[in-house]
Amino acid sequence: MSKQLVFLAALFNRNLLLQFIVMFLISFISWNYFGSVFVFYITYLVIRIEKHISEETGVFLLVGNLIMYISAWHFGGLFWMLEIDQGIYGLLTNMLLYLFPLGVYIFLRKKRMIGKWAFVFIILLYEYYLNISDFSYPWMTIGNVFSNQLYLIEWYEITGVLGGSFWILILGMIWAGKSKYKTPILISLVTIPISISFYINQSHTYELNEPDKNERILTFNLESKEGLVDESELAFYIAKRAKDSLIETILIPELTFSGVVEKKINKKLSIKYLKGLTINNPKKKILVGTSVNKGNRVITNSSLYLNNGDILQKVKKKLVPLNEYLPTGISKYFKKTSFHFNVPDDTETIVSNHNFSPLICYESFYSFFVASQISNARVMYLLSSEKFFNHSYFGRLQYDNIIKLRAIENRLPLVKASNHGTSLVINKYGKIIDSNNTEFSIFDVKIYPPKKTIYNSFSHKRILLLIVFLLGIHMMLYKLKKQ
Repeated sequence: MSKQLVFLAALFNRNLLLQFIVMFLISFISWNYFGSVFVFYITYLVIRIEKHISEETGVFLLVGNLIMYISAWHFGGLFWMLEIDQGIYGLLTNMLLYLFPLGVYIFLRKKRMIGKWAFVFIILLYEYYLNISDFSYPWMTIGNVFSNQLYLIEWYEITGVLGGSFWILILGMIWAGKSKYKTPILISLVTIPISISFYINQSHTYELNEPDKNERILTFNLESKEGLVDESELAFYIAKRAKDSLIETILIPELTFSGVVEKKINKKLSIKYLKGLTINNPKKKILVGTSVNKGNRVITNSSLYLNNGDILQKVKKKLVPLNEYLPTGISKYFKKTSFHFNVPDDTETIVSNHNFSPLICYESFYSFFVASQISNARVMYLLSSEKFFNHSYFGRLQYDNIIKLRAIENRLPLVKASNHGTSLVINKYGKIIDSNNTEFSIFDVKIYPPKKTIYNSFSHKRILLLIVFLLGIHMMLYKLKKQ
């Protein structure tokens, strides 16, 4: 196996174009069809980086090669971003940011401060940052690559998505190594996690817990009505369709409405129409996506929760870089207005008292964030707008795959209501059990008693401490080995 890899490395070294094409294809297959294939990319990346370090490749040539490796990964997985508004800028920015952890690793390796296994922990630290930052793109978190092979990673309810990143990085490191025990170690590291996943899957198959209730949910898709009616007519139209007494929950996607002034929220005609539904039927609840003007030039991308005549507000806390948010220091040069996110809202009250977790589109990519929003929730409601995909099949495919991971991590059903996309129901095992892309969709969803998973029971800071601890142990052992 090692001789084959050395041969391939030598072959690719003579042909950079072939190297790029093969890595691109591996990434494409991994992010859209078979995530486990990505171990080949990681293995080859480790081999190439170690070769550059040992040969003391010059800075410019090294940076050029790193850009090639990262661009093959990102263009293979995110080529569909080339078709969306400002997608090329997001793609290039994310690629360049990945130079940082690789650059840090190579610098410390050349200074003989760390061994090659530090690669795993430095990448994990960077992915940890991506998942806590307010200005990041965690779509390419390596553990997300398994979102198209859920049967391999049912144990995400224990480790979360970074557990998948750790797994594939470890496999790549061992495969790229020269240990005489490589084959049995690889077999063990492949079979044990997969066996655990199958065991968890089987245990859930025979689970005896019955759902608390079946909830009938109506979702709306703006696509056929966009620009054809004003907002008050649209609200009246939705309210008329949602009068059915069997419908308990109405989900109206992200930014279906706009321009709601917070101080005059009860006077807004569209809100009055929808609110009237909940006054006449106290069991009905409505989650409606809208922008909210809070005064003093503070505008938020929000969802309003209407129930029994009351209005609670949830503010979108994770905004899409460039499209929805730029840091203040940068936005003034681009003359671009951003949504505000660091604004108090009623999320905690909604989750604790009404037993659901309200999510808005991009928030669903942040594993730590979603886990922190669960508390007493029995279901996750995701309001989304997929217009920015520009009808990209692969963009929508990856999006729907990744949100399945949130259902597995938290063992809760997830209902997505989407404009310009597919509304769907994902059960707590990560399987899409119903979907529809018509104007109105009705779903019957099984709601279970709240039950915490190991993953969402612990603060993400413990994950950080574990990564730092393992990196510290590695550095200590490396220093002792040198001595």
